[in-house]
Amino acid sequence: MRRLAQQVASAGLTREDAREVRRQEAGPRIVPEAKPYSFRYVAPQKDFTLELKFRRANVSPAEVAASLHVVLQALEEKPLEAAPWDADPQSSFDDHSLPEVSED
Repeated sequence: MRRLAQQVASAGLTREDAREVRRQEAGPRIVPEAKPYSFRYVAPQKDFTLELKFRRANVSPAEVAASLHVVLQALEEKPLEAAPWDADPQSSFDDHSLPEVSED
């Protein structure tokens, strides 16, 4: 910082010149990776909230709609009979199916 101040004083740099010198010394700017996209819906009566998370940062509205259709189809094929925490903890949602629910 002192060296930059000395350069400004000795070379008579303008504000823009000083900024350019600082940018050159700092090197390329590191831009953080984009965060994954998250679609959030709150019902008008606030009865529920739906959050759909994607692994990618750029998702089109058509992709959001298609993903919601996949979830709806899965629920229609196998209705949710119990809360997910009542199901087998070893089950996985990776195959877009709901966990098996025992009727004990």
